[in-house]
Amino acid sequence: MDETEFLELLRVLPFMVMVFSRSGKLRYLNMNAQETLGQRLGEDSTIADIFSDQSAEVLNTHLLGDYQKAGELQEILEINSSSRFSLEILAQLKWWTPADGQPLLVLSAVDARAQLREHVKLQDDYRTLRSLIETSATPTWCIEYTEPVDLNTSDTEIIRQVFENDSHWYMCNKAMARLYDLPDDLDFNKLPVRRNFPRSPKNEAFVQELIDNDFIADDALSIDINYDGSRMYIANTVRPHIECGMLRRMWGTSRDITQDKRKETQLRQREHEMREVLSSVPDVILVVDEKLVLQAANPAFEKELGWRIDDWLGKTLEEVVDFRPYVMTKKEIKNDNAKRFVVPVLCADQQIRNYHASFAYFSDDLNGGRYVSVLRHGI
Repeated sequence: MDETEFLELLRVLPFMVMVFSRSGKLRYLNMNAQETLGQRLGEDSTIADIFSDQSAEVLNTHLLGDYQKAGELQEILEINSSSRFSLEILAQLKWWTPADGQPLLVLSAVDARAQLREHVKLQDDYRTLRSLIETSATPTWCIEYTEPVDLNTSDTEIIRQVFENDSHWYMCNKAMARLYDLPDDLDFNKLPVRRNFPRSPKNEAFVQELIDNDFIADDALSIDINYDGSRMYIANTVRPHIECGMLRRMWGTSRDITQDKRKETQLRQREHEMREVLSSVPDVILVVDEKLVLQAANPAFEKELGWRIDDWLGKTLEEVVDFRPYVMTKKEIKNDNAKRFVVPVLCADQQIRNYHASFAYFSDDLNGGRYVSVLRHGI
């Protein structure tokens, strides 16, 4: 590229560009520099005409040095080309040798005050963000990978790296420390990540869920370790920072659902025990919804009546036993009154037998209102 093409390329850049010869004479100003300086400098203009004495001395030192060994340099310089203004700039200096072999110093620059304002704003934003996280009542965490996780490999290898690559907690707040019952004198961010988030089959499944969803998840379940060593069920929101296929950090919020999981386990156990009890009861036990659609039945429905349970689930039982006359009023439901009666029942062998029946209403938050009927043959 010759000098004319190079200068034309510089002309429209959105920052100041100045080109000087080794003697300190101005060779070129781009449009942004001309607008910033507010005057058109002549061919005889020098560094001293544009910069303060101290800045001109700095630039002259570079001009007199060995340009062949000089790399890219940065300096903070002061423009003082007229009595109207003084401007500090953050300048990058680089030597360029055109086709004629005469080296030129290319100075590209931005307003140092603007850069400083942006830096101050970034610092202020960082302090505000950190304060919001730290004072939040929601446990907030971040795992930062000193050794980023390569996402361009197999799922098995990604899972291994998530747990084995060098990482640390970052910006975890006090609510996170309280979640894990840390003593007040311990900083959660200084604990090893694996201390609370160990590798296990359940947590490998958690990471697999993250992989399947590009490391974006809501209420993803992990099993963590409390400070006292007990197991915790944690629902996590997760968001990633990925660059060029490398996971550099992931962060999110956590919610302890250990008590919910324990209740769920207890309910499941009670349900299992109840099913075993109901399986051994010789009486027919039926559960129907408010529209009298069969929701569940014990094995006696098949043994006593001869019908297959699966054939009737989700259907009304009017052909088998008609409960319509016994549907309860709101007053009866409120008084918790169970009804007792004798009802004819059609068996699978097409025989009709009379059964002593009880019919009671109950409700729960999960399933709403339902009826339970017990049929006992003895008539």
